Amino acid sequence: MRFSSYNMEGRIKSKTKFINEGIAECFNSVKYNNHYMLNKHDIDIFEIWNNYDSYDRNYSNFIACKFCTKLLEQGGKDNFLKLIYEQTISKAEEIYGSLLYDIKNEVEREILLGIDC
Repeated sequence: MRFSSYNMEGRIKSKTKFINEGIAECFNSVKYNNHYMLNKHDIDIFEIWNNYDSYDRNYSNFIACKFCTKLLEQGGKDNFLKLIYEQTISKAEEIYGSLLYDIKNEVEREILLGIDC
């Protein structure tokens, strides 16, 4: 899906590593083994979204993949494409409404339970 971001270059208002890497990892053939994350009880997707480089790349990629996959599956392609144009949490809130928080909570819960990407 990096292809899509590439084709939209110049039209994207704001890009984040969290969304860009999440998109890339959704289509990556490598699946992450999240066993080392099971003891993490302080997962906050929005914190990782805003401070992507402060986290281990494998950790942030795993979470971005899982979150973007759920956004795409539950929120639909059209909404996800809107988010690609402006990759901010405030734009995501505008696009998805309360569904954003439902997905965030679901992904955080699944990670704590050890459900793989």
